[in-house]
Amino acid sequence: MAASSKTIVDPEFGSLKYCVDAWNGLVPFTFEPSRTTHFTVQLKAPASGPTEAQQAVYRELKVHYEELWPSIADALVECCGEAITAEDLAGLLNPVVGLYMIEDFDDPQQAEFELVYDLNRPNEPGKALFVRLHSWEIVEAVMAD
Repeated sequence: MAASSKTIVDPEFGSLKYCVDAWNGLVPFTFEPSRTTHFTVQLKAPASGPTEAQQAVYRELKVHYEELWPSIADALVECCGEAITAEDLAGLLNPVVGLYMIEDFDDPQQAEFELVYDLNRPNEPGKALFVRLHSWEIVEAVMAD
C-alpha cells in the first residue's frame, strides 16, 4: 500500500489515514457545554504515525479541556462580534471541532496547536473560529471565511 493512503489505528487517536505528510481522522470527544461530539484531527507527522509528543498533547487536552473552555468560549464570543453569551455560543457551534497539530514540537508543554470551531449560521455559511494555543495559553483567536 502506498504511503499516501496508509491507514493505522493509533492508541490515542483511533483510526487515522495518512495523506501526503499528515494523519487525519475523526476522534470521539464529548463535551456538553460546547455540545462537542468529536475532534477532526490533522497531525503533521511521519508516515510511521503520530509522535509521542502529539499523543501526549492529546491526552492532556482531554484532561484539561474543561478548564480551558471558559477562556476559549470568551475568545470565541469576542470574535463573533455580536451580543451573544458563552451559553448562546454552544447553539452556534458545529459539534465537530478541528484539532490541528501542524507545528513540530518535542515538549508537550511547549506545544502549539489550533482548535477550529465551525459556526452553524444560515446567513453566514462557511465561517469558522480559529483558536491557536501555545504552552496551553490562547495566543490568537480569529474568525475566518
